[in-house]
Amino acid sequence: MPEVLATITNKVLKKGEIEKRTGVLELPAKKEQIAQLLQELRVEGAGENGRVEVEWMGTNYPPLYTLETACRDINRIYELNHLAERIAALDESGRIKLTAMCYNYLDEMEFCHSESPDYEPTIAHAINLTHNLDGIQVIEGISDKRQLGYYCVQHRIPGYEDLHDVKREYLNYDRIGEEYSARLGGCFYSGSFVYNLPAHADMKILYDGASLLIEPPPNREQAEEQMQKDEVTMGGM
Repeated sequence: MPEVLATITNKVLKKGEIEKRTGVLELPAKKEQIAQLLQELRVEGAGENGRVEVEWMGTNYPPLYTLETACRDINRIYELNHLAERIAALDESGRIKLTAMCYNYLDEMEFCHSESPDYEPTIAHAINLTHNLDGIQVIEGISDKRQLGYYCVQHRIPGYEDLHDVKREYLNYDRIGEEYSARLGGCFYSGSFVYNLPAHADMKILYDGASLLIEPPPNREQAEEQMQKDEVTMGGM
Protein backbone atom coordinates (compact mmCIF):
# COMPACT_ATOMS: atom_id res chain seq x y z
CA MET A 1 0.00 0.00 0.00
CA PRO A 2 1.39 3.42 -0.92
CA GLU A 3 2.12 5.97 1.80
CA VAL A 4 0.45 8.75 -0.17
CA LEU A 5 -2.03 9.12 -2.98
CA ALA A 6 -1.53 12.45 -4.74
CA THR A 7 -4.49 13.52 -6.85
CA ILE A 8 -3.26 16.04 -9.43
CA THR A 9 -5.76 18.21 -11.27
CA ASN A 10 -4.89 20.59 -14.10
CA LYS A 11 -7.19 23.00 -15.95
CA VAL A 12 -6.71 23.09 -19.72
CA LEU A 13 -8.38 25.49 -22.12
CA LYS A 14 -9.79 23.42 -25.01
CA LYS A 15 -12.05 24.77 -27.73
CA GLY A 16 -13.03 27.77 -25.62
CA GLU A 17 -13.96 25.67 -22.58
CA ILE A 18 -12.06 24.74 -19.45
CA GLU A 19 -11.33 21.04 -19.27
CA LYS A 20 -10.17 19.43 -16.02
CA ARG A 21 -7.56 16.71 -16.33
CA THR A 22 -6.92 14.56 -13.28
CA GLY A 23 -4.37 11.87 -12.50
CA VAL A 24 -3.57 9.85 -9.39
CA LEU A 25 0.01 9.15 -8.37
CA GLU A 26 1.12 6.65 -5.76
CA LEU A 27 4.03 7.99 -3.73
CA PRO A 28 6.88 7.40 -3.29
CA ALA A 29 7.40 7.28 -7.04
CA LYS A 30 10.34 7.65 -9.42
CA LYS A 31 10.87 11.17 -10.73
CA GLU A 32 10.36 9.86 -14.25
CA GLN A 33 6.87 8.68 -13.28
CA ILE A 34 6.00 12.07 -11.83
CA ALA A 35 7.29 13.89 -14.91
CA GLN A 36 5.34 11.59 -17.21
CA LEU A 37 2.06 12.17 -15.38
CA LEU A 38 2.56 15.94 -15.35
CA GLN A 39 3.23 15.79 -19.08
CA GLU A 40 0.05 13.77 -19.65
CA LEU A 41 -1.91 16.39 -17.72
CA ARG A 42 -0.22 19.14 -19.77
CA VAL A 43 1.33 20.75 -16.70
CA GLU A 44 4.24 23.02 -17.60
CA GLY A 45 6.95 24.03 -15.15
CA ALA A 46 5.55 24.40 -11.65
CA GLY A 47 2.03 24.39 -13.05
CA GLU A 48 0.64 27.67 -11.76
CA ASN A 49 -2.86 26.51 -12.74
CA GLY A 50 -2.38 23.11 -11.15
CA ARG A 51 -3.47 21.77 -7.79
CA VAL A 52 -2.29 18.87 -5.65
CA GLU A 53 -4.70 17.25 -3.22
CA VAL A 54 -3.24 14.69 -0.86
CA GLU A 55 -4.86 11.69 0.78
CA TRP A 56 -2.72 9.91 3.35
CA MET A 57 -3.35 6.16 3.46
CA GLY A 58 -4.04 4.68 6.89
CA THR A 59 -4.27 6.52 10.20
CA ASN A 60 -0.66 6.39 11.43
CA TYR A 61 -0.06 10.11 11.00
CA PRO A 62 -3.38 11.97 11.50
CA PRO A 63 -1.80 15.46 11.87
CA LEU A 64 -0.33 15.10 8.37
CA TYR A 65 -3.82 15.86 7.11
CA THR A 66 -3.05 19.47 7.98
CA LEU A 67 -0.56 19.44 5.10
CA GLU A 68 -3.40 19.31 2.57
CA THR A 69 -3.75 23.08 2.68
CA ALA A 70 -0.05 23.44 1.93
CA CYS A 71 -0.01 21.13 -1.09
CA ARG A 72 -1.89 23.16 -3.69
CA ASP A 73 1.11 23.87 -5.90
CA ILE A 74 2.30 21.27 -8.40
CA ASN A 75 5.76 22.63 -7.63
CA ARG A 76 5.58 20.79 -4.28
CA ILE A 77 5.04 17.30 -5.70
CA TYR A 78 8.76 16.42 -5.57
CA GLU A 79 8.94 17.67 -2.00
CA LEU A 80 5.96 15.53 -1.11
CA ASN A 81 7.51 12.55 -2.85
CA HIS A 82 10.68 12.93 -0.76
CA LEU A 83 8.60 12.94 2.42
CA ALA A 84 6.88 9.73 1.27
CA GLU A 85 10.31 8.17 0.62
CA ARG A 86 11.48 8.99 4.13
CA ILE A 87 8.31 7.61 5.70
CA ALA A 88 8.55 4.40 3.66
CA ALA A 89 12.11 3.85 4.95
CA LEU A 90 11.06 3.91 8.63
CA ASP A 91 10.70 0.77 10.72
CA GLU A 92 7.79 0.37 13.14
CA SER A 93 9.57 2.18 15.96
CA GLY A 94 10.45 5.04 13.62
CA ARG A 95 6.83 5.34 12.53
CA ILE A 96 5.71 5.61 16.13
CA LYS A 97 8.31 8.33 16.75
CA LEU A 98 7.16 10.24 13.67
CA THR A 99 3.55 9.99 14.81
CA ALA A 100 4.51 11.56 18.13
CA MET A 101 6.49 14.30 16.38
CA CYS A 102 3.58 15.03 14.05
CA TYR A 103 1.16 15.38 16.95
CA ASN A 104 3.51 17.79 18.70
CA TYR A 105 4.83 19.88 15.83
CA LEU A 106 2.39 19.66 12.91
CA ASP A 107 -0.96 19.88 14.67
CA GLU A 108 -1.77 23.61 14.67
CA MET A 109 -3.45 23.29 18.07
CA GLU A 110 -0.23 22.06 19.69
CA PHE A 111 3.15 23.52 20.64
CA CYS A 112 4.17 25.41 17.53
CA HIS A 113 0.89 27.25 17.14
CA SER A 114 0.84 28.33 20.78
CA GLU A 115 4.45 29.53 20.55
CA SER A 116 3.97 31.26 17.20
CA PRO A 117 0.42 32.15 16.05
CA ASP A 118 1.72 32.57 12.48
CA TYR A 119 3.02 28.99 12.35
CA GLU A 120 1.80 27.12 9.28
CA PRO A 121 2.52 23.39 8.83
CA THR A 122 4.30 22.66 5.55
CA ILE A 123 5.78 19.65 3.79
CA ALA A 124 9.21 21.10 4.58
CA HIS A 125 8.41 21.01 8.32
CA ALA A 126 7.34 17.37 8.02
CA ILE A 127 10.53 16.43 6.15
CA ASN A 128 12.64 18.01 8.88
CA LEU A 129 10.73 16.08 11.54
CA THR A 130 11.94 12.85 9.92
CA HIS A 131 15.54 14.01 10.51
CA ASN A 132 14.98 14.35 14.26
CA LEU A 133 13.91 10.88 15.37
CA ASP A 134 17.19 9.39 16.61
CA GLY A 135 17.11 10.51 20.25
CA ILE A 136 13.44 9.66 20.83
CA GLN A 137 12.72 6.63 23.05
CA VAL A 138 9.76 4.27 22.63
CA ILE A 139 8.26 1.68 24.98
CA GLU A 140 5.94 -0.30 22.72
CA GLY A 141 2.73 -1.92 23.90
CA ILE A 142 2.10 0.69 26.61
CA SER A 143 -1.05 2.65 25.77
CA ASP A 144 -2.04 4.25 29.10
CA LYS A 145 -0.65 5.27 32.49
CA ARG A 146 -1.88 2.11 34.21
CA GLN A 147 0.07 -0.11 31.82
CA LEU A 148 3.08 2.17 32.24
CA GLY A 149 2.85 1.84 36.01
CA TYR A 150 2.77 -1.94 35.73
CA TYR A 151 5.78 -1.78 33.39
CA CYS A 152 7.75 0.27 35.95
CA VAL A 153 7.11 -2.26 38.69
CA GLN A 154 7.71 -5.39 36.62
CA HIS A 155 10.95 -4.08 35.09
CA ARG A 156 12.23 -2.64 38.37
CA ILE A 157 12.65 0.83 36.91
CA PRO A 158 14.92 2.94 39.20
CA GLY A 159 12.73 4.45 41.88
CA TYR A 160 10.26 1.55 41.79
CA GLU A 161 12.54 -1.43 42.50
CA ASP A 162 11.14 -2.01 45.98
CA LEU A 163 7.59 -2.32 44.65
CA HIS A 164 8.25 -5.48 42.66
CA ASP A 165 7.46 -7.81 45.55
CA VAL A 166 4.50 -5.82 46.88
CA LYS A 167 1.12 -7.48 46.31
CA ARG A 168 -0.58 -6.12 43.20
CA GLU A 169 -3.78 -5.16 45.03
CA TYR A 170 -1.82 -2.73 47.18
CA LEU A 171 -0.30 -0.82 44.25
CA ASN A 172 -1.82 2.15 42.46
CA TYR A 173 -0.51 1.53 38.93
CA ASP A 174 -2.30 4.56 37.53
CA ARG A 175 -0.51 6.88 39.94
CA ILE A 176 2.86 5.18 39.35
CA GLY A 177 2.42 5.51 35.59
CA GLU A 178 1.34 9.12 35.84
CA GLU A 179 4.35 9.94 38.02
CA TYR A 180 6.81 8.21 35.68
CA SER A 181 5.28 9.84 32.61
CA ALA A 182 5.63 13.27 34.23
CA ARG A 183 9.23 12.52 35.18
CA LEU A 184 10.17 11.72 31.57
CA GLY A 185 7.88 14.24 29.93
CA GLY A 186 6.48 11.51 27.69
CA CYS A 187 3.10 10.86 26.11
CA PHE A 188 1.13 7.96 24.64
CA TYR A 189 0.97 7.58 20.86
CA SER A 190 -0.06 4.67 18.64
CA GLY A 191 -0.26 2.21 21.54
CA SER A 192 3.21 3.12 22.83
CA PHE A 193 4.83 5.41 25.38
CA VAL A 194 7.15 7.92 23.70
CA TYR A 195 9.58 10.26 25.43
CA ASN A 196 12.71 12.37 24.83
CA LEU A 197 11.07 14.35 22.02
CA PRO A 198 13.39 17.22 21.06
CA ALA A 199 12.38 20.76 21.87
CA HIS A 200 11.31 22.71 18.81
CA ALA A 201 14.24 25.11 19.21
CA ASP A 202 16.71 22.19 19.29
CA MET A 203 15.56 20.39 16.15
CA LYS A 204 17.94 19.95 13.21
CA ILE A 205 16.78 21.74 10.06
CA LEU A 206 18.40 19.79 7.23
CA TYR A 207 15.96 20.67 4.47
CA ASP A 208 15.85 24.30 3.38
CA GLY A 209 12.33 24.22 1.95
CA ALA A 210 13.46 24.97 -1.61
CA SER A 211 16.14 22.65 -3.03
CA LEU A 212 13.68 19.83 -3.83
CA LEU A 213 11.35 22.06 -5.82
CA ILE A 214 11.46 22.09 -9.62
CA GLU A 215 11.64 25.86 -9.55
CA PRO A 216 11.78 28.46 -6.73
CA PRO A 217 8.45 28.91 -4.93
CA PRO A 218 6.55 31.92 -6.28
CA ASN A 219 5.67 34.90 -4.16
CA ARG A 220 2.29 34.01 -2.65
CA GLU A 221 0.61 37.32 -3.48
CA GLN A 222 1.95 37.29 -7.03
CA ALA A 223 0.85 33.67 -7.50
CA GLU A 224 -2.69 34.43 -6.30
CA GLU A 225 -2.87 37.53 -8.52
CA GLN A 226 -1.70 35.51 -11.55
CA MET A 227 -4.21 32.76 -10.80
CA GLN A 228 -7.05 35.30 -10.72
CA LYS A 229 -5.87 36.72 -14.06
CA ASP A 230 -5.77 33.22 -15.58
CA GLU A 231 -9.31 32.47 -14.37
CA VAL A 232 -10.59 35.74 -15.84
CA THR A 233 -8.82 35.03 -19.14
CA MET A 234 -10.17 31.51 -19.35
CA GLY A 235 -13.65 32.58 -18.37
CA GLY A 236 -13.75 35.24 -21.10
CA MET A 237 -12.78 32.95 -23.96
